[in-house]
Amino acid sequence: KILYVLALMNSDIVNELIHTINPTANNSANYIKQIPYFEPPKSVLEKINNKVKHILSLGEKGKITECEKLHSELNHTINELYSNFRK
Repeated sequence: KILYVLALMNSDIVNELIHTINPTANNSANYIKQIPYFEPPKSVLEKINNKVKHILSLGEKGKITECEKLHSELNHTINELYSNFRK
């Protein structure tokens, strides 16, 4: 679950939520607790976790362009999840 949480915390939509909850740069645990959290279906969770592992591996190798591409894909996936969650 930690890789999924890492993906969430680095996603654009969760960053927007954090800044909506608290527009200052100080984000204590109390603000983080207000972010809606849900786990996607297992297949989606595994897909996200695998992409995070891949990003971490590429980052260690200095392959920033590839990291950014995968990060963009993760953003898209998480945006879809949270868009469906709000419906």
